[in-house]
Amino acid sequence: MSTLPVIEFKVDNDLNTAKVYYSAIIAEHEGRLDEVAEALDEARWPIQQVVNRSIRARKTPQIQFLPDDVLAAALRIDDILAERIKPAGEDVDGTNAADKAAKPLDGPDTSAAQTPTDS
Repeated sequence: MSTLPVIEFKVDNDLNTAKVYYSAIIAEHEGRLDEVAEALDEARWPIQQVVNRSIRARKTPQIQFLPDDVLAAALRIDDILAERIKPAGEDVDGTNAADKAAKPLDGPDTSAAQTPTDS
């Protein structure tokens, strides 16, 4: 297993649980998220033993490794927005806004003044 960035570490007020949030974006894209979770689960007890020996307290929090979903959600939102927002000068349908302005609108001819006829 390669190095995983730890995004956040939260310890409950009662020191029962320590939640370690990690980012595995590359592993997720490669379809190896389950493999990463399994590897962290296997490493949890040796890490827990180091924490237990290092902390001089009556009780030590139980470590839980959890994937951080914030970055993945932000990337999904970014992808959604990228499809809806086009570069400057281009409309949502992919046409150039300047070309639309140059074309006449369909409809009645309003270039000549129309006068009512007397009957």
